[in-house]
Amino acid sequence: MSDKSQINFTVDSDAKDAVKKRLAHGELTERLRTCVKEIAYGTDVTERERLKDKLSALREEKRDIEHKIDVLKHERDEKEREIERIEQRLDTLMDQDGEFDGYLQALEEDLHSGKRVFVNHGKVERAAEIGGCEPNEVVEALQERNPEIPEEAFREPHPHENPKWDAKQMASR
Repeated sequence: MSDKSQINFTVDSDAKDAVKKRLAHGELTERLRTCVKEIAYGTDVTERERLKDKLSALREEKRDIEHKIDVLKHERDEKEREIERIEQRLDTLMDQDGEFDGYLQALEEDLHSGKRVFVNHGKVERAAEIGGCEPNEVVEALQERNPEIPEEAFREPHPHENPKWDAKQMASR
């Protein structure tokens, strides 16, 4: 590109003021430069320069858009990873719920066969651990699920008492 040179010329003040009101800041200077280039090189060269400038601006806009797309893709990937983590956690909890329910069913079978189920019972403690609750909550859940089973089936037997409760008595009711 060639060296720059300044051109000064005089115009009517009224014309200068009117032009400044009609054009955006810097637009008059740009139009005057274009006019000088057209006179010096012809309209084809000026059009070429205008198109090069437009092409450069479009490429810059495209780079900005691609950057925004990359940022959005990164955000989308982060959301996908977060969704995956939550789904895995949910699957784990559902597996635990299934395992917890399986323990409750096994304890119910014990109850129906005459075995006692109480707070310090090993299976009750294991079910509480899996279910994330206290052993007394496991016993309460069993009592709610099996209202026909008497209270004595849910308490620890005394040393002189039969370790089983009388399930046959319940069956005859």
